[in-house]
Amino acid sequence: MSHDGELPAAVGTGCESEKQNLDSFRFTVTANPDGHISDVRRIHSEFNSYVDLFHLRESARDLNGYYAGKYDPTTVHEEIAERALFLAHLTGDYPASFLGDFPARIFYLLTHSVHLFASTLRIKLAEALIVLVDTQLIIFDEALPLFMELQTLDDKEITEMIYQQIVFTTTEYHGLLFTNRKFQNVMFSILENERGRRAERVLVTLWQLYQKKLWFDERTANAICNACYHPTERVSTTALSFLLLENDNKKQMIEDDRDHDDSDCNAVDEDHDDGSQLLHPIYLRKSLPNPSSERSNVTYYSPLNHLIDKQEFVETLFRSLQCCTSEVKTLTLKLTARLVGLHQLTLLGFYPFVQKYIQSRKQDAINVLEAVVQACHDKVPRNVIEPLFKEIVNQFVNESSPQEVITAGLNAVREICIRMPLVTPAICHSLGNICI
Repeated sequence: MSHDGELPAAVGTGCESEKQNLDSFRFTVTANPDGHISDVRRIHSEFNSYVDLFHLRESARDLNGYYAGKYDPTTVHEEIAERALFLAHLTGDYPASFLGDFPARIFYLLTHSVHLFASTLRIKLAEALIVLVDTQLIIFDEALPLFMELQTLDDKEITEMIYQQIVFTTTEYHGLLFTNRKFQNVMFSILENERGRRAERVLVTLWQLYQKKLWFDERTANAICNACYHPTERVSTTALSFLLLENDNKKQMIEDDRDHDDSDCNAVDEDHDDGSQLLHPIYLRKSLPNPSSERSNVTYYSPLNHLIDKQEFVETLFRSLQCCTSEVKTLTLKLTARLVGLHQLTLLGFYPFVQKYIQSRKQDAINVLEAVVQACHDKVPRNVIEPLFKEIVNQFVNESSPQEVITAGLNAVREICIRMPLVTPAICHSLGNICI
């Protein structure tokens, strides 16, 4: 066996006399597995030798990361990857005991040494792992934590390969409730207990499976929603962003895998640099949400509609809003308001809290106005909404405000009147019929 991935002519019957690389030789073995047992055993032995050499050399590296003696790690890595992929594709042609601890060694390499391999070699080892899962030499739910870890390597090809494998497997077991619950339990445990990027990848995967309606159930919906309280800010921000997405933007955000330090996460109480600039007219003219669009739109399948205890969830979210960092305050404000309006919940402390941010010169005043509008419904008492209503008029609808700011204020006033037809007429009358 040479060290460039080529194999001398196999001794079994029917082999060509010229050298063949491992990829082409694999098809030859598949056509006649019994005739190439000795060759496969030899390649398996070489794989074990290279893996042992790899571990030996890595353990002998000095403090500066240098190897002792003559050693080319790239060559060894290539030999391991080539043989790993070759053997993985042949596992279905031989008894499970034929290759011994081969599946365990692949699992160990990817778990403990994957960061030492180049991207092309990681891909081959990941593909070998997927093949072993397909042939059930490695159990899918046991491989799930490793799948999530591999998706944190910032390798798009590996991420897409693993995602497709997860979708394929969950689709295959879609009707088997017990099996799917086993898979879900693994994912939920990682999301709840992990603090790193693996938890974020689990959240993204859960969201994708939920959107594809493969895991379109109450447990998955509540796991996604509860991630809003995750101690890792990146995970909580991702959950908040997913729950606030519109239908036509959901797929795009998943595909783009946006940076979660997006400008949409600016603080509610952060002013412009000079403290005096007004909101850009484009944002001020932004249309405010329809009063009952989410309740009436039967095509909207938000996890928010599957919350087990909606009131408890929104109260917990509101408590986190009052003490959360500026990075996620806007997102938390929006989600709190959406929940209150969507389910017509009672959260009386929300309205005086948000009133503090009703200022036309604030950087994200339009976000605050949208939150106010969404949180209004007929079950909100007049004495709670009236101070907030008047504050909007005083801050936005006055002679010193530019036309764009007045328009934004009047739009908000009109939308509140639409949502609260039994309460707002009396308030409007006390303000001199400002909202006509």
